Amino acid sequence: MLDWRSIEGWFCEGNANALGRLLDRVPNGGIVVELGCAVGRSTVFIGHHVAGRRISVISIDNFKGSNDQEEESSKIHRQPNRDTLFEFTHNIHRAGIGMWHTLIVGDTAASASRFVNEVADFVFIDASHDADSVRRDIQAWMPKLKRGGIMCGHDATTTPGHTAKKIFEQGYQEEDGIWWTVRQ
Repeated sequence: MLDWRSIEGWFCEGNANALGRLLDRVPNGGIVVELGCAVGRSTVFIGHHVAGRRISVISIDNFKGSNDQEEESSKIHRQPNRDTLFEFTHNIHRAGIGMWHTLIVGDTAASASRFVNEVADFVFIDASHDADSVRRDIQAWMPKLKRGGIMCGHDATTTPGHTAKKIFEQGYQEEDGIWWTVRQ
């Protein structure tokens, strides 16, 4: 079975520890939505962490890279002859999480319109890290999150401009590169 650590990406052990503690709050049978998945490093971590709890994991990505052309994740998606969608799908199946994982290929914010309000228990934002993109994802997905559900993201407090700090002047917490807030 493929371990998340063997997949290319920036999601690290500290991120995994923080995200794992948040995922532990998702009820059995819940729904986790991941926005931005590159080649599946964090997706495999999430899938293995919630295994056995009947939790559905839905990943959404356009597989074209970030809106910020200089962002490292864009460089993975823009390598010549590299098919990141194929790599992602291959990694999901090698990791053994394909049975309860759903992939939507598309814009992360626009894809929110496919969901009814208050359906997700957990939304993890790790797509484009620029302030406008993170704001769009938060605005599109907050109504889809159940009250008491967790919205969190990767890197947005450590990237230039401290994206999460600009969006949430208060009401969010951060640990090991993962920011989060609870929907009231």
